[in-house]
Amino acid sequence: MPSPSRSTLAGFTYLFRPSATTPSAASPALLLLHGTGGDEADLLPIASALAPNALLRRAAPESPAPLSELAGAILLRPMVTFDPAPGSLPDLTGRRVLLLHGEADPTVPPHHREALARAFTTAGAEARSAITGRDHALHQRDLDTAAAWLAER
Repeated sequence: MPSPSRSTLAGFTYLFRPSATTPSAASPALLLLHGTGGDEADLLPIASALAPNALLRRAAPESPAPLSELAGAILLRPMVTFDPAPGSLPDLTGRRVLLLHGEADPTVPPHHREALARAFTTAGAEARSAITGRDHALHQRDLDTAAAWLAER
């Protein structure tokens, strides 16, 4: 597996790891975004477990690739960080979104997942949500659910 390299652009640190194989439909490109309390390396083990040969790029949440350019998204313990009113997102027709949440998450209440699922669906995305744990921590069930969702593409 190639080692990740760091670079800085517009004051944000980026971590890039090329795919171990020639990118194809079987080895997707992944953009990893984390919330507060993490850094650019925290999600690499999760991404490696889900898609070992994926091209990985991590970007600060303040400067993500436009949602309309992404084929889909897996949101783990998602928090509403924008106005989820109709029309607040670009047209996401043909995009897939998976939202995974803890049943009794003390950090992010369940209504965040529900509001985001509605916003993505209203914007045309195929949004699926699931309760995969009891709390805010990530569990093996999150990885299993996300891996199965990725395999459906």
